[in-house]
Amino acid sequence: SLFVPVLLYMLVSVVMVWRAGAWAQARGGYACLAVVGGMLFMFSDTLIAVNKFVVPISGVEVGIMSTYWMAQVAIAASVNFACSVNL
Repeated sequence: SLFVPVLLYMLVSVVMVWRAGAWAQARGGYACLAVVGGMLFMFSDTLIAVNKFVVPISGVEVGIMSTYWMAQVAIAASVNFACSVNL
């Protein structure tokens, strides 16, 4: 059964967004992009799960990959901007 691995993965995802929020609150400014990135990752993973385990969604790959890459960009930008602005 995939129940335990999925539960652990969900827990890690929630902790990622929670810690990104704490970091954004402490740093301010562009650090909030880390929260946006974490939420986009969660949304991308939700699309994967719904498509695989609930109902197949036509063309879902575009949504999955676009939210995944937007998440990557948002997290990278948050680190770049937050570190360069608050040195």
